[in-house]
Amino acid sequence: MVAAFKKFISNYFNFKGRSTRKDFWFTILDIFIITIIIGFIVGPLQLEDKIVNLILELYGLILIIPMLSLEIRRLHDINKSGWWILLSLIPGIGSIILIVFYCTPSINENNKYGAIE
Repeated sequence: MVAAFKKFISNYFNFKGRSTRKDFWFTILDIFIITIIIGFIVGPLQLEDKIVNLILELYGLILIIPMLSLEIRRLHDINKSGWWILLSLIPGIGSIILIVFYCTPSINENNKYGAIE
């Protein structure tokens, strides 16, 4: 799990190449766990709701670009263009289609987006 998160952070601005299904989902799991840990740390401090929201919003802002790059690299791994990410703009069905894409097994051969990792 930690190795996938290290790859995620080291590829912060990398929109080229591929990301395996395993790396993608372990990174999502790591982000979920970190969010829960932040909640456990911030919750008992009994800070004002505005401060808690600010902390979580800053965390979300920090993750926007690396999450986009991870999602695009995952689409590249199944031989889809990164432009498919725009499906997320279609309410409901777009997100469902992207989740199906993210669950699709990797293409086990080199493609136009790079070699197998």
